[in-house]
Amino acid sequence: MRQNLRVVRGREIRKEDLVQIIALNHLVYGPEATASLENVERVLAKNGETCLVVRDEARGKVVGYMSALPLVPEAFQRILDEESEEFLDADDVVEYDFSDPKPKLYHLYLASVVVETSCQRSGIFRFLYVSFLDALLALGRENSIFFRDLAARTLPQGEKICLALGMNQIGNSCRNEKIYYSEMPPPFLGQSSGKGKELARFYAETLQRG
Repeated sequence: MRQNLRVVRGREIRKEDLVQIIALNHLVYGPEATASLENVERVLAKNGETCLVVRDEARGKVVGYMSALPLVPEAFQRILDEESEEFLDADDVVEYDFSDPKPKLYHLYLASVVVETSCQRSGIFRFLYVSFLDALLALGRENSIFFRDLAARTLPQGEKICLALGMNQIGNSCRNEKIYYSEMPPPFLGQSSGKGKELARFYAETLQRG
């Protein structure tokens, strides 16, 4: 199956992908935790650089996705607020400054990670995880885009990525979501191997130089 998989991100994500993403999210998390197509389109139009879709090209089907969004400070703080209930909109998302070659730091929100139920043991989650780290490395190396910290609000179905990244649970929201947080890169990545260790080393060396 792996040879049929392709990861796309940002502007490579098509409207038909979004329709399938929303259906997957609805199935896994329920309607109350699923944004509208219009909302998702506005957000991705603003900044989709760390939003990833895994397509099974043989079936013409989305089998997994990961949405991570850079937020303005006020919106990021709402993610950490246990009483906040609202969906994010495009006004909450940051547009990157690609013109300045100096390192720039942003807040990153892990909005959602879903793998199709029939593909849970197929390695797609690992594929998304490594592709996410690749996207962070590419943003840093090519555009001097870095992240100050990382947060997530998730139901139990979605906390696997938080644990994989070594994030810490810091509370529970009023919608029974677990709230996770970590500075970037999470210390756990520096003790890991492969792509995680590469990201931690790159952040440490580049930001130390300023």
